[in-house]
Amino acid sequence: MSNFPLSRSSVVQISNLFGYAWECTFIKYEEETISMLLWLFYRQQ
Repeated sequence: MSNFPLSRSSVVQISNLFGYAWECTFIKYEEETISMLLWLFYRQQ
């Protein structure tokens, strides 16, 4: 793996970007997500 330091750091950067985007999206839609999950939970009972 030491032969590909560039691609490895690129993968790390990309995963960090996705993690950041996921956090922002989750924070932005936290209330909607929670209410939707609650609705699905109650609907299945």
